[in-house]
Amino acid sequence: TGLPEPIALYPLYKQHGTKDISRANNPSGIAKGVDLFTGYYGQPEGSYHFSGSSASFLEFPNNGGLDAKYSMTLVAWIYPEISKGPLFNYKVQDRGVYLWLESPNRLVAKFEMRDSSQPYAIQSDKIRLKAWNYVAASYDYSAGTAGLWIDGRQVSRLSMGSFKISTQDDVRVGALKGDSNFYK
Repeated sequence: TGLPEPIALYPLYKQHGTKDISRANNPSGIAKGVDLFTGYYGQPEGSYHFSGSSASFLEFPNNGGLDAKYSMTLVAWIYPEISKGPLFNYKVQDRGVYLWLESPNRLVAKFEMRDSSQPYAIQSDKIRLKAWNYVAASYDYSAGTAGLWIDGRQVSRLSMGSFKISTQDDVRVGALKGDSNFYK
């Protein structure tokens, strides 16, 4: 009790596929070139595997339901293999507000102002390759701060002021149009 409702919750495993199971009931995502894979708890078909190519991604339409505007937290289990790329990116053909692997072991979150392209980025180099990592990035409008968490521990924090964030676009995971970085 007392916690805000999520604006979206995509479990991304066989039972729910790319369906949003939050009360917001956002449109389901579109899966291209991904396969079901073993999940964090060892469950068969408990996650999605991205091949590390431009043809391997999930895309989530944003009809306004994914627009956080002020504050947000992105949370995911990831199993990075060898590449870098988008874990969650608002925009399908450009880098918007995002959570990325900028190198195989560096997690980066960027929060962009809604009315301009001025970005603020926060990063950490504590990602383990070929292992499950529980990651989160957040921006708090009231405090004007961003944070990164890995495996439940805050690993980075940045003060950047209060502004509306640019979260009005569709979302891509795994690959962007025209970008040569692909998550595997």
